[in-house]
Amino acid sequence: IIFCVVFIKTYKVLSWKDTADYYLSSMENFYDLRKDQVDVLFLGSSHCYCTVNNNQLWEKHGIASFSLAISGQDLASSYYCIKEALKTQHPKVIFVEGFGVTYHGYGVESNLYRNLLSYRISPNFYRAVNSIADEENSKDLLLRWPVVHTRYKELQEKDFTGNLPLYMGYRPEFRTSTVNWMEEGRWAYENCGVGTIEPEEEQWVHKIIELCKEEGSDLVFFVAPYTASVEEQKKFNALEEIAKKEKVGFLNFFMMGDDLQLNNAADFIDWGHTNANGATKVTGYLGKYLKSHYDLPDRRGDKAYSKWDEHAAICDHDTQNNKMQQREDVYYFLNACKTFEDYTIFLSTLGDYKCEDSDIEEWMENLGMKEEFDAGEGVWIIRNGKVVKSYTWKEKKQYGEVGKIDYMFVKSEDGPVLLVNQISGLKLTNGINLVFYDELNECVADIIGFDATQEYMGVR
Repeated sequence: IIFCVVFIKTYKVLSWKDTADYYLSSMENFYDLRKDQVDVLFLGSSHCYCTVNNNQLWEKHGIASFSLAISGQDLASSYYCIKEALKTQHPKVIFVEGFGVTYHGYGVESNLYRNLLSYRISPNFYRAVNSIADEENSKDLLLRWPVVHTRYKELQEKDFTGNLPLYMGYRPEFRTSTVNWMEEGRWAYENCGVGTIEPEEEQWVHKIIELCKEEGSDLVFFVAPYTASVEEQKKFNALEEIAKKEKVGFLNFFMMGDDLQLNNAADFIDWGHTNANGATKVTGYLGKYLKSHYDLPDRRGDKAYSKWDEHAAICDHDTQNNKMQQREDVYYFLNACKTFEDYTIFLSTLGDYKCEDSDIEEWMENLGMKEEFDAGEGVWIIRNGKVVKSYTWKEKKQYGEVGKIDYMFVKSEDGPVLLVNQISGLKLTNGINLVFYDELNECVADIIGFDATQEYMGVR
């Protein structure tokens, strides 16, 4: 019994947790849901989790959706993910992203692991491995330990504390790309005709259709906007023909660039994935489509669905953090010190930190720290618009904790040091420094300094 407990605990630490290329597992988040909560289920590869903003569907329409999407997910994996989901959920609508008709299997080994190692042990897991993996990999995947035992070299704190929420399967990206997908993609393929889908992929298409019909869930295949080749677009047209014949839904966002007002300069991170701006536009259409075609309940306000509120709040923080990182206006940040909720903010002053031509002291008064600000160099910790701790700089190191944050600061002959969770929080030695710690995402969201000798010009 002792051996089994130790083994299970050790495996949990070493287990594969990455299904979206950054330490967040859609499958683990899915297992955390209560029974019969998901009204709309999305499946597919990174095209799906970059394109569908489940939090937007929640905040705008109260739709309880989830994306069980994993990098490189092929149609076979989509099929087994649906079977896994149907053990606990009975969604009214299931959306399957169609990129899987363009390829078979896994050219990237890590994608094979992402798609198969997150399942709980069950007959469905066994069948998925034997259907998808080759003979060489299947034994290691079924035993799991041969794949993950060397992960001790890369362990992080999150391996012990658990994963952060994945925003109901959505992964927001804020980067932009200059790929001209409109010119290189849709316009060239509008009348390319109907191609053929490889027999094995077509077999999985029909298996998915049959499974959804058996379970009483409406099925919609969809194509996310990206720079598809002529051959890929032909396969999508073939998928549309199958959907029409089987009387299931089909949406080709690849062909809706004008209707969605997608802009290649602002709405994509690369050739194949929308960023947060593009996802907002596509999801806006999806929300209207779902409300007009299906009788879906508005779950907002129901305490049983508090996880959707939690994930949406974290996702909103991500968006706010990105906007904050683009700003360099001192008054924006001082206002943020007063108005931002669920952040712990470190405000420090050093050297010649006052600028006579500014009204900065009025802002400090608004934060309730004017006298201390006038008195000399200091460090203030602010939460929800109020100063919770304040210090003066000293030669002796000063340590403290607030929430999940460890901090240390000292002003010695070698110069000042301020560490927030071991990250330096000083950008300059003459002015004001700010560190914003996001309590929901549990990370330092932004660090910026304001140079008093340059009328509080932002320094990053």
